[in-house]
Amino acid sequence: MLPSRLRFRFGRRGSREEEKARERRDQGREEGATAGTPADISPLSFWRKGRTRTYRDQPTPKRTLRRTLRNIQRLHIPPWAPVVGIILVVFGILGFMFYAREATGAPNIGEHWHTTYEITICGERQPNIRQWSGGVHTHGDGVIHIHPQTTFEEGAGARLVKFFEYGGDALGTGAKLTKDELQIPGQREVWKNGDECPDGTEGVLQVFVNDQRLDNWKRYIPQDGDQIRIVFGPEEAEAAPREDRTVIPESEATRTVELEISDEEGDETTSAFEPPSIELTPGETVKLVVKNTGGISHSVRVAGPDGEYDTIDDFVASSADGSDVIKPGEEGTVVVRFDAEGEFKLTDPTVLPEVSGALVVSGEAPPSPPEETPAAEETPAE
Repeated sequence: MLPSRLRFRFGRRGSREEEKARERRDQGREEGATAGTPADISPLSFWRKGRTRTYRDQPTPKRTLRRTLRNIQRLHIPPWAPVVGIILVVFGILGFMFYAREATGAPNIGEHWHTTYEITICGERQPNIRQWSGGVHTHGDGVIHIHPQTTFEEGAGARLVKFFEYGGDALGTGAKLTKDELQIPGQREVWKNGDECPDGTEGVLQVFVNDQRLDNWKRYIPQDGDQIRIVFGPEEAEAAPREDRTVIPESEATRTVELEISDEEGDETTSAFEPPSIELTPGETVKLVVKNTGGISHSVRVAGPDGEYDTIDDFVASSADGSDVIKPGEEGTVVVRFDAEGEFKLTDPTVLPEVSGALVVSGEAPPSPPEETPAAEETPAE
């Protein structure tokens, strides 16, 4: 007798226990894969495995000193890296030094400037400040010599107030030039605004540069060719005329003589006049044209008729802008006249007073032009 219902089963026949064992094996493999590597969260996993997978964050290894040192030791540094690092550091330092120097401003090391000065206290001109050495100094010649030798003497280190400080330190007396106080290097006395002069007038400190009054000289840097006048005394509305020279108009000159002053590569000790002496005759009015063919600024001062150098009757050459300092490539003029024979000193006070020449006055004075006498008036004949 045939069975009432036919049953067909495809595939391999197995027991219930085998199916459960197979499921346990599959589950074990899934758990092992999850523990070893991050779970695959792709949607296809559901269809492949018949169940979803979840992502679990793996614990991050702790950062310890030993682990950090191990990582550093594993780094590979090329052999050329230290050389490149040293080159970058050197160029960085040089660049910073160059930028700092440019920011400092002139004058810089290698430049050579000269500025004349005079100091008057209560109407009395003071002696020139004594000599000292350094990048900003004087030779006792009434000139500020500025040729920085160190970086702190460049730019703001060459200010007028610093010139006083350098002199006070070098001469051991102290010195200052502030808004209301003046102490000259080499002197102990301090003059303050409001102090009385011997005549009872109230003194005020004033600074004039090229005949222009400065309101604030704290940041003033003397420029090549500047003329400085420091005054303590009654307040002046404008700069007083210079009284340290004799001025003869050029229109009175009857002859022109050229005079060169030079130096070798900016070395002031090699300065020289060419020609070293000039011959004049008594009473002759001569215009001297001084040409600076050197590499630094120069000036020319001639002893006056009294035969003494650096007195109020001297003759001083002036450049086109009225300065006593003649810059390289420029020229200055001065008109001289001597009525008596003699030899009169010719020097360059800007550089070294020892650099000198002479004006030799000799011979007979030229005859004076005859005076014109008025012609007698003719009386008309009657």
